[in-house]
Amino acid sequence: MAKVKPSGKIDREPLFSRHLILVISFLVTLLLSQLMIFKFVGATDLKDFWSLTLTTFGAWIGAGAAYFFGRENLKTATDSILKVRGISPEEKLEQTSLHDLKPRPIPKKFQKDKNTIYEVKEWYMEDPDRYFAVVVDNKGAVEAVLHEEGLMRYLLDRTERKLTNEKADLEQINLKEVFTFIDGQIMTYKDKGKANTANAFEGLKTCAVILKENESAKTARDNMEQKHLLLTVVVDNQGMPIGYITNTEIERVMLG
Repeated sequence: MAKVKPSGKIDREPLFSRHLILVISFLVTLLLSQLMIFKFVGATDLKDFWSLTLTTFGAWIGAGAAYFFGRENLKTATDSILKVRGISPEEKLEQTSLHDLKPRPIPKKFQKDKNTIYEVKEWYMEDPDRYFAVVVDNKGAVEAVLHEEGLMRYLLDRTERKLTNEKADLEQINLKEVFTFIDGQIMTYKDKGKANTANAFEGLKTCAVILKENESAKTARDNMEQKHLLLTVVVDNQGMPIGYITNTEIERVMLG
């Protein structure tokens, strides 16, 4: 392809060079074909001569076309393949932030010293799909994410100790008592050398990954897989809860 100089004129040097190569290669090929015909083949008949010459000329045309158009066609084909290929699911996750996923809003937040066990119990019971409660500190930053099972185990422990779980009783107990119970179970099982059980109780108060909104979806996916969790609570730079995502949102990015 001829290049255009800054002045606007066509640079014909590449065209001249290509034409010169074309002519030289033709003459060399023709010369070699004559040697082949008369020295090795021994053709003396005019019909044989033109048959072999035309065959050689056809091969030269094919080689020349491949040389001159090969580079341009290769580049065009490569560009087309890259466009069709797109980006991989891993690249999509890496390029998608948690903010881009539009985290679902957290309907209610609790505090250990301000909310009672009865409030949390009733909140869980309002919706059978609820299984976690976001707990924040006095400044509103996420402090813990309590799994429903953590509360149920606390209530079961009260029953085993012959304590009632009536509304009047639970309204007098702050949520922090559930965390005190869980921490006690963790220490007990660690002392007994039952690390797996201790870790299970630890997971009842940390049932979600907590990440900032500028983190990637890949970071969330990797953290959830590593900790065997299905939930990520998204926070701002001050640790204030923005919303939450699950593995469902991650899968949509990968398949989208």
